[in-house]
Amino acid sequence: MSFIERFFKKKPEDVKVEDVQKFIDRKIEEGKNLDYKDISIIDNIEKLAKHVSAFANTEGGLLILGVSEEKELRGKKTVRIYPGKITWINHSYNRERLEKKLNANIDPSVPSRIVPIRKSKEEPRVIFLLDIPKSNELHMHKKSHCFYKRLNFESIPMERNDVINFIRIRLSYERCAMFRFQLDNRLLAFMDAALYRLNPQYTEIRDDKKVLKNFEDFVTLPEKEIMNIIMNNKVQKLMRFGSELAYLIEDLKEINKYPHDEITPEERVIFDSIRERAPDDMRLWNRDHFIEDAKWCKIENWSDLSLLEFARAINLPQRTLRIRLLVGFLKEVLKLKKLLENIKKSYGDFESSKVVQKRYE
Repeated sequence: MSFIERFFKKKPEDVKVEDVQKFIDRKIEEGKNLDYKDISIIDNIEKLAKHVSAFANTEGGLLILGVSEEKELRGKKTVRIYPGKITWINHSYNRERLEKKLNANIDPSVPSRIVPIRKSKEEPRVIFLLDIPKSNELHMHKKSHCFYKRLNFESIPMERNDVINFIRIRLSYERCAMFRFQLDNRLLAFMDAALYRLNPQYTEIRDDKKVLKNFEDFVTLPEKEIMNIIMNNKVQKLMRFGSELAYLIEDLKEINKYPHDEITPEERVIFDSIRERAPDDMRLWNRDHFIEDAKWCKIENWSDLSLLEFARAINLPQRTLRIRLLVGFLKEVLKLKKLLENIKKSYGDFESSKVVQKRYE
């Protein structure tokens, strides 16, 4: 939700001058996410840029450019700031001009949304709503070569530790985003391969949502039914699944190298459970091991046998017993994918991690 929607309860394009006046009448005081500025500050664009960069460097916010400030003083100290009256500027000062001037004074530029509010058709003077999102970058005020942050109703210079902490958090965020983005893709590829190798009724598809839905439908079947499906599958298909399984297990082992204080407790529990359930004897799924067993027992056309028939032919019942361990593993994989789906919503569909990925490529 944008800050304009949060404060005005309307979409940005639907806000009218009447809404701004009603907002002023409510006398909402300035705070960490809200600022009023008289339109005259537009002639001191460097000062305005300081406030815009401070919002972006902190938690984001709404800057109403064209509403004066009324200060409540305690002695000489300002303790509160309320909105005053609307102050207009000629309509020839447009959004593009304002955006260009702000971008010239902030490095890197802040991707804010600027919404012009016209007084009326007959008198097209204008004020602006600046919707400034919290940024994953650190924005420098070019004139002062300083980084600003928002504190209550003020924009103040960031201390050395503020800058260091921002960079530390940003690097942590990048690692988390990259990690989850790559793992999310890997889990989806594994699900597709697992369905194709383990379930004869499944045909390969390219739709990510359908893959997830089909995988969920499969692993939520009764355990005995899943085991029967797998055990009655042909060996030639199942032995190809071994490599898919091995790749994912290797990927999950990499989690141990990942800083555990940067993942959620829920993720940590599932990671531990997956590692416990991971098939520890990969020979049972290895192609070469199938060939070796078939050769030793002199079984012809062995690849056309079901796993159950093959296990009986070589008198190795533990091959079928390992299926139960595999079913538990598949269920934990689904849990992890579901968890990442929820995290994905918080990260905006991992868009930021895609940007990070391009940066590192």
